[in-house]
Amino acid sequence: NSNISQFYNLRNNYLSEWERIPFQPSFDTFINENSIQGYGIFTERNSSIFNLNQRVSFYIEPIGFKHESIINAEDNKLYLINITAVITMEDDKGNEVPAIEDIQDYIFKSHNKITELYLPLDLDLTSSLPSGNYVITYTLTDNISKENFDIQKNITIS
Repeated sequence: NSNISQFYNLRNNYLSEWERIPFQPSFDTFINENSIQGYGIFTERNSSIFNLNQRVSFYIEPIGFKHESIINAEDNKLYLINITAVITMEDDKGNEVPAIEDIQDYIFKSHNKITELYLPLDLDLTSSLPSGNYVITYTLTDNISKENFDIQKNITIS
């Protein structure tokens, strides 16, 4: 079928360009807790004010991550994506909040080189934090290309 052939030609061209894109965020936002249903399917949170003991849910769509060809136990060729997210927080004076640090690993093995990927990054606030303004830093590393980026978000704890 020529339509299928045309699709694969377009896809291969797209993937060639993908390999040249640096690892970076294409979209990110705070979302309502437990609202993710899939890629691009979530309820956006309309505030960056959080209460203590509340979960800060962050949604990100990275682009430019690389794929590594691997062979699984059944001798199938798969594509590995391996991203690590480190979440840290500072108060408005630049002091790191040691109780807030989280490392999350995202490892995907797929039969095709996927490019539509979302990462849900959740951070539970602790009751020992004083009210005030804070900066959350999300550092994402593509463990295949070794590229990384930071996203900083301001929040207020009330």
